[in-house]
Amino acid sequence: MHKMSGTERLRTIDREHDGLSDVPRVVLSGDIGEDAIREVKSLRCDYIEKIMNTKVFYQHLCLYLTEKLGLSCKPTIP
Repeated sequence: MHKMSGTERLRTIDREHDGLSDVPRVVLSGDIGEDAIREVKSLRCDYIEKIMNTKVFYQHLCLYLTEKLGLSCKPTIP
């Protein structure tokens, strides 16, 4: 089976499911370069870096949910 990169997968989703263009998308990944981040954003996705510190990661995720999606989130680990 062919392994797809994340950006290949996003392009496939766009091609096969054009009705999902208004659905917010977030890419969670480890440390990737600026070129990869620009490519992800060109595919109408936001990028959040996976951080090994769970508390910091949760704070970043809550910030995204509140600022980008207008959802409420408590920036502490439950």
